[in-house]
Amino acid sequence: MNEKLTFRRKHRPEIVIFIFAFFHGSAALSRFTMSSASNFKILGVCGGICSGKSTACKLLRDFPGAVGHIDADSLAHEVYAPGSKAIQEISDYFGEQVIDKEAGAVDRKALGSIVFSDQSKMSALEQIVWPHVKNSLTREIEKLKSSVRNSDRSVAIVEAAVMLDAGWQDIFDGIWVVRTQREAALYRMVENRGIDVDAAALRIDAQISRRGIGNADEELKNDNISAIIENEGSLEDFTHSLKAKWKEFLQ
Repeated sequence: MNEKLTFRRKHRPEIVIFIFAFFHGSAALSRFTMSSASNFKILGVCGGICSGKSTACKLLRDFPGAVGHIDADSLAHEVYAPGSKAIQEISDYFGEQVIDKEAGAVDRKALGSIVFSDQSKMSALEQIVWPHVKNSLTREIEKLKSSVRNSDRSVAIVEAAVMLDAGWQDIFDGIWVVRTQREAALYRMVENRGIDVDAAALRIDAQISRRGIGNADEELKNDNISAIIENEGSLEDFTHSLKAKWKEFLQ
């Protein structure tokens, strides 16, 4: 038994799978891989601005079984960077004026001046960007999955405010919404980010129409999300709530 365990630790997973199939047959391999896959879970965490979802993810990545944290918003920024396949699509729809030709990237300020004042243009941009973000997200998840042993129970944590609107539910084994009172979110934006109170209020209110932000209870009732984590008390209370849900999720 010890020799087998040592063998699996030292050798590449694809070699182990090949040898397993050689000795045990394809049917046994299918059962083996399905069992291994079930040990790797993907948890999505979403919520409104300054709700505490980023704090939740920072806490979760130190929990037993967590193997990494992927920030989908950071991946979205890469869509606008030089070399991105989305740049030409954005240029075709919005015009060359939103492209910084010298840098070979999207001029996010110029693009923002168009989409933030026109919801239809924002929706059009999202339909261009979201598939590219999903592709990047899938690649990052596969990297995490390949970095862990098949026998380990592991969880990849994905942070994304718009995962429900983007239609990424099929990626996740569970989706948690982190929720806080509007006044608390407003206070955090003003105090921690230095944003003017009126501007902060506009940004918070603009997210109310987002799935999982303005209608979390409905999404939970319809089984589109698996939990709502209230962030109303102390950090200790918040951490306790996360630990309780984490234990359930690992079962």
